Amino acid sequence: PVYIPVSSISAIDIYDGYLWVINVDSHEIVQINLDTRMPTGNKITGFPGARPAGLEIQQ
Repeated sequence: PVYIPVSSISAIDIYDGYLWVINVDSHEIVQINLDTRMPTGNKITGFPGARPAGLEIQQ
């Protein structure tokens, strides 16, 4: 199992060797390092509307 230190996750995806999780509460997509299982500090932010739930993670 992988502990993901992010609350309110609505979706996850692996892209380019990193795990990306959508944090609904903070309206962010957060990058997680699979080796350390910790956030890398890279985030995608600024979603309009109430929730990014169901958003597909793409480059």
